[in-house]
Amino acid sequence: MRIKGRYNIEKVLGGAWHERKRKIEQIFGGGVKPFGKIWKKWWFWALIVAVLIGGVIEFTEPETEEPATATVEPTTEPTATKEPKTEKSEVTEEPETEKNSTEEIKDISAYELVTMEGHPVLYDYLSEAHTFWDNYADERIDFGDDVFYNPETGKTALSIETYLSLEHALDEHMIRGFNIFPNKEISLSEGLDIVKTYLPLDILKKWYALEWSKCYYSEENNTYQYYVLYTPTESGKESIDKQGLDYNYAGVSLTVQNDIVIGLSVVSTNPLGRNTDGKEIDWEYDFLN
Repeated sequence: MRIKGRYNIEKVLGGAWHERKRKIEQIFGGGVKPFGKIWKKWWFWALIVAVLIGGVIEFTEPETEEPATATVEPTTEPTATKEPKTEKSEVTEEPETEKNSTEEIKDISAYELVTMEGHPVLYDYLSEAHTFWDNYADERIDFGDDVFYNPETGKTALSIETYLSLEHALDEHMIRGFNIFPNKEISLSEGLDIVKTYLPLDILKKWYALEWSKCYYSEENNTYQYYVLYTPTESGKESIDKQGLDYNYAGVSLTVQNDIVIGLSVVSTNPLGRNTDGKEIDWEYDFLN
């Protein structure tokens, strides 16, 4: 039975059996039997069985493949889906209005006040003068209907003439004249430029003509007085009457003392009635040319 078992083991193990046998013989002296019939010892067969079991296990154990390393694909961070940019709704900013604070009013000189562009002219309405100058007046403009105006302050830069006492029943009062005080040393040429801005040039060109221009000199105080008068033409009178307009004359008066202008006026009457003094000298001037 043992031979048969041996035969079966050799048949199963083949070359592995002889290799195991050789190792055992090396352990116990290359086949010498120092202990007699060693195969009769119980421990010999225990050793044989242990060796054979180990060989069978080694022979029958399937080759284990190395675990395939899993290919870890790089994780990409999810990209946030960007929403299309929506155009910002345009906010319409209201234009900044000019501030007329008290400090700004004080910063405007008398000269700047009377030379502001686009100011009312002769035969405009008083309400237009209020609209244009009220925020800048600061007690320097006599509108004629302003009960709070005090001429004793000495700050007057402009005085506006009207016929309030005669036209008190009217809703609108026409401007009949201007007295201008620039509070600055200006020449005759500069003075003429200023008064020209107070004349209704469009009306004068249509319906008026130069009546005369005159100059009077007073040697006593070295003063020159310059006057210019415009009157309606015949066709101008007809047009004015047809339209029911209360237009009269258009006159200018300038007073120059020691080469400095000390008085400027634009009136709707004959300017010669205003303190004419001295000797008349030749002088010609026309604002329409």
